Amino acid sequence: MSEKVKVGIIGTRGIPNNYGGFERFIELLVKEHCPKSSISLTIYGEKNNSNHSAKNYSYVSQFFSKKNGILYYFEAALRSSFKCDIIFCCGVGISFSALIPKIFNKKLIINPDGCEWKRNKWSKFGRMLLKFIYHPVLKISDKIIVDSEALKEDFGNSFSDKYIYIPYQTPESVIADSQKIKDYGLEKYLLEKKSFFLVISRIEPEQNIAMICESFLQSKSNSELIIIGKTNTKYYINELNKYNNNSISFLG
Repeated sequence: MSEKVKVGIIGTRGIPNNYGGFERFIELLVKEHCPKSSISLTIYGEKNNSNHSAKNYSYVSQFFSKKNGILYYFEAALRSSFKCDIIFCCGVGISFSALIPKIFNKKLIINPDGCEWKRNKWSKFGRMLLKFIYHPVLKISDKIIVDSEALKEDFGNSFSDKYIYIPYQTPESVIADSQKIKDYGLEKYLLEKKSFFLVISRIEPEQNIAMICESFLQSKSNSELIIIGKTNTKYYINELNKYNNNSISFLG
């Protein structure tokens, strides 16, 4: 029997998922992973996220958490390079630490977290710095995996020899907790069978929430638009609060 290929996953806060997209992706990955396959998985995550049963993968609680940025990625890249054959990195925060797997002659796969340098939430200097961080890791990596076809313009054209598009899987259906339905104020929509549009999103400029609101108002629809996402942000207070009226509801 041939030895298993060891894959180390870095760039997430770990599982269970208490944060966002990358953590959800890893959660689904280990759920579907069969321990009898030819691949063994090791997650390099945070200490406070390690209280779970790792039956079909290994979990390494790191000294540095992801909020430590460069230090987290350096530790994760170094530890995974000692143990694993392939390092799969969520996000480009690894930047110059991407050299570490290459020094150990290990394969490096990157899943970039979008085009951060284009986001309006960062200053001009911040966007320049972010683009500078992206370049070395994309250049050094063996494969670049993106989850949106729209990113081909940013990554596929420059790195066509190692660019791969793999979409997220369709999420499974779940029954919502009745108390949460009440807490969000959604109960009336379910009971009265009212027609409504529902948006669940981060309330960020790049999510085009203002465009959605404007388009909805121009459509003169008799339905309601319900938007769920954090509203304790400057963007909501300064730009979106004006849309919160009878036909558009921001429920937080």
